[in-house]
Amino acid sequence: MARKGGKAPYLAMMENSRVRDAFALLTAHKEDYIVYENGKPLDYREAVRRYKETRDEKWIMHILASNLGYFANALAKVVARYGVAPEDYVVLVYEGLRRSMEKCDASRVRLSYLSTGVFMLCRKEAEHEVRRRAQEASMSNAGWTVGDDDDEGIDLDSLLAQNGEYEVPLYDEGACEAPDEQCQD
Repeated sequence: MARKGGKAPYLAMMENSRVRDAFALLTAHKEDYIVYENGKPLDYREAVRRYKETRDEKWIMHILASNLGYFANALAKVVARYGVAPEDYVVLVYEGLRRSMEKCDASRVRLSYLSTGVFMLCRKEAEHEVRRRAQEASMSNAGWTVGDDDDEGIDLDSLLAQNGEYEVPLYDEGACEAPDEQCQD
């Protein structure tokens, strides 16, 4: 049963200004993208069928604009879970919808399948972003920054070893041939 009144549940969990800014352009021009036939918006199944025939992007925008709240909720689930900025993921909503439309069977497609494609692509990118942020945070916590002007003092082997990439030998390989021998100056 559809909810009456109020905001969609996932949108209510996010900061209103961030969501509004992310979808402001699509909402303002929503009617420009919706294709009407006989005074009614074209069904999404028919739009998927026509997209598969023509590969025209207006059908992607038609589905996105006519079901904007549905796809906004798919993005909002990712934003709420991973804490990423929704404005960075609006393009991924479009890309996820396009990929889903290419892979689906036009005669049996459901809106939930298309929304799941959007959710999965956004989630994948959000997981990559969270991993990158965690790696950058661990590097900054170690006191190392890659790409500074004073790179002469950075020992890359030690930096990688601190992050668990590989082990650094405890002896100087250039001065001794084997770790058991004593190095003479």
